[in-house]
Formats: sequence, structure tokens, C-alpha cells
Amino acid sequence: MQQLTQVLQQMLTNQQQNVPPIASVQPLPSLPNVECFEPAEDRSIADWLERFNFALDCAAPQLADDKKVKLLMTKLSEAAFGQYSKSCLPKKVTEFTFAKTEEHLKAAFGRPQSIWIDRYECLRASRNEDENFRAFINRHKRLLRDFEFRKLNEEQFLCLMLLTALKAPKEAELRKRILSKLAADGDRVKYDGVVEDLQMYQSTIAEAKVIEQPSSSKNLFAVKRKPFPMQKGSATLSPTQRVCWRCGKTSHPPIECPHSKTVCRKCNKVGHVEAQCARHQEWLNRNKGSKNTGKRACTLRMGGVLVNVVNQPTKLIEVPVSVNGSAVNFLLDSGAEVTVLNEETHCLIGAPRLSRCNEQAKYHDGTSCRLLGRGEATFKFGGIAKMGQFYVSKKGSLNLLGIEMLDAFGLLDDARKKVATALQLNTIKSDASDEKSLTGLKAKFPDVFCTGLGHCTKAKATLTLKADATQYIADHVPRHTTQNWLWMRNWTDSKP
Repeated sequence: MQQLTQVLQQMLTNQQQNVPPIASVQPLPSLPNVECFEPAEDRSIADWLERFNFALDCAAPQLADDKKVKLLMTKLSEAAFGQYSKSCLPKKVTEFTFAKTEEHLKAAFGRPQSIWIDRYECLRASRNEDENFRAFINRHKRLLRDFEFRKLNEEQFLCLMLLTALKAPKEAELRKRILSKLAADGDRVKYDGVVEDLQMYQSTIAEAKVIEQPSSSKNLFAVKRKPFPMQKGSATLSPTQRVCWRCGKTSHPPIECPHSKTVCRKCNKVGHVEAQCARHQEWLNRNKGSKNTGKRACTLRMGGVLVNVVNQPTKLIEVPVSVNGSAVNFLLDSGAEVTVLNEETHCLIGAPRLSRCNEQAKYHDGTSCRLLGRGEATFKFGGIAKMGQFYVSKKGSLNLLGIEMLDAFGLLDDARKKVATALQLNTIKSDASDEKSLTGLKAKFPDVFCTGLGHCTKAKATLTLKADATQYIADHVPRHTTQNWLWMRNWTDSKP
């Protein structure tokens, strides 16, 4: 019995010695400071992998290669992992080594850009106006690193300098050929070979242009006379071929145009649409008998002055006025009785409520323009705030500061003072001139202005009025008329 027990213990000991030890499972590090890679973000996969490798070396430097691959896959976003796993088919993502996985990621999410583009960008790099200096230095260091100057030979450097020398927009095709030549030949590229290729390309382009040009014959046997242009009002044209000057269509003559009573917003005339206004003005200029020949399109007459909306004269005075808290540029117009705003300015000041108005803007030539409405706003200029009325005109017209607001802001005080001073000076000069003329007449005709009865030299007489007599000042009465006797009868008797 003891022997059996010893045999069983021996067998159990041997079995325990033959059982291999259970390997401990090494957990994956979390790397919380490394964000997941998103392919949609403007981020370089090379920079992200560099950040990942640094964090991995700090957290788990002895991590196995397959564990590194699994940890790298966990740091890819859902979209990035799906795109990368599809690119690895038919294999799985864990069947590649860590180094091979990095190459696949750079190929899948990296920019398809050659090293020559990086070198070209490094040579033409410049600091932006609003770029921080430290940020520019960091960006420039990155460009210098991507340049890989140690791998560049002399011939490649010469070709690269030729590439940077061609900066004109028309030389874009030459730059493309240099880049393609550098990428194709690599270390075997030659500067003379690149120059020869560019010359060959330019010669080919020149020959192609010559071939595209039509051949000209030296023998000329017939000359076709240029037809005379037909007049627009020619009777040979059918009604469907004529262009209506009112609307621009060819389906009807001008007399039957439905826009014969339409008001044009450009010249405020009746009989054509806005699109045909310039053509209508040309027709008026050709017909010298029309009285509207001098009025051009796109002009506005306010206050008796013809103002071109496009090219405003420099002598116009424009002042900024605050209207409901918004700055508005007005033209000073002493000939305008009211303040006028256009539709754009009305929206700019908050579009205050307008009331219907029956007034019309009347120009110096007698023409009138319909106003869109009347409103009230607060005008502020030079520290003076006034509540005043304004009228809204059509879109595109000028903003005019009328005589009422000019007087409220005191802009006419100096003008009134100058006018009053000028009138006073004219009155003084006129009185002095009259006095001078009277003195000259007295000196020239002393007998007329002497005291006495003048030509009555036979007797000396004096005229005296009665005590109760009333003086009358009457105009000169014609002689030999019946009214003379009536006037003499009503006159107060007087004796010499």
C-alpha cells in the first residue's frame, strides 16, 4: 500500500513539472494625451505618427511589435480605421509589422506630393503680414527639414534654381515640365537636359500655332465688296425683324409695344423700359430736333443742377450726417426744398415708417419724379440734433440735404451774412453814386438849380398856402385833356 502511494505521488510530481508556466498578458497602454487621427482634419499623418511614437516610447518602450500595431489601430477614428482596413484587403490590419503599418498609413492619408514640391515651397517661402514671427520660424524649420539638402546633388540644385526663376503666370507650363523631369529622372537629371527639353517644348508650341493658322493664298482673283449697312428704319425689313426701341423685342413694332406708357427709372421718362434707356438716348441724340437731346441717361437733376450719378463733379460738397444713429453722406443742395434719401439709405437707417405723399420732385426743366414716401428721422450734425422730415426717392439717386436742414444746422448763416453785407455795400455804393451824379448835374447846370423862379425874370413872386390847406403830391397831368379841369377843380385854391 505504501509502495502504491509513493508511485502516485511520483507521477503527480512529474506531471506538475511537465506543465508549462502560464504567460502573463501584458495590457495595452492608454496614451490619453494622443488624440485620435481624423482624416477630415487638416493634419499631417507624419506629424501625428511622430507624436504617437514619442508617447509610446515614454509609456511602454518594451511593448511588442504586434501590440504596437493594435494600439495604433485604437488611435484611429472610425472613418480613418474603416478607410485603412479597406486599403489592406484581403489581409487584416494585424498581419503587418509596425513599420509596414506606418508606411501604409502615410500612403493612405499622406499628401500625394513629391519632395521637389517641398523643396520648391521652401525656396519660395515668405512670412505673411499678420503671421507671428515665432510661428513663421517654426514653419520655416519644418520646410528646411522637408528639403533634405543632404540628398540633393549639384545638378538637381541647378534645376531647382531654374524652377524658382520662372515666376510669371504664363510660364506655368514650363514649371510643370521641370517638376515632371525632376520626378522622372531623379538623381540622373541634368541641367542641360532640362533646358533642352524646355526649348524643344517651346519650339513644338510655336510650330503648332503655325499649323493652326489658315494658309493664305498669294493669288487673288476676286474681291467681294463689303455690303453697305442697312438703316434700322429701312422699309425692306419685315415687322418681325425690327427691334422695338421701347422694350428690345422683335415681336412687335414700337407703336404696338405694351411699354408705351411705362415710366423709366433711369431718366424718368415715359415710353421705354430701363434696359432700353441708353439705346433710347442714343436715338434722341441722333435726332437733333428733339428737345431732350441734351439729357443723358443715368443722370439726376436736383436743385437746378445736372448731376451725373456715375462721375460726380469734384466741386460738390459732401458732408456726413448722422441719421437715426447711422452715418449718411449728403450732398449740400441749397436748391432743394426738402431732404431726399434713396431706397438704400432708407434701409440703412433702419427703414422707418413712411407715409403716403402726393408731392413730386420737380426738376429745373419742368420734369417731375414720383417720390416713394415721406418719413421722419433724427438728424445730427456738428453737435446739433434736429427732428426733421425726409422724402424717399428711387434706388440709385443721390442723398440731398435740403434747405430746411441746412438752415437748422446753421450752414446758411455765413451765406446770409455775406449776402446782407453785399447788399449793404451795394446800397452804399448806389447812394454815393446818386449823390455824385447830383453834384455833377448842379455843377454842369447851375442856372437850373439856383434859387428863385427860374426863367420868370419879369416879376418876383412868392407862393404861399392857406393855413387850412392840405398838400397833395400828384403825378404829371397831360395837357389839353378834360381831366385837367377836374383835377384843377379839386385842387386847393392858392394865390401868389
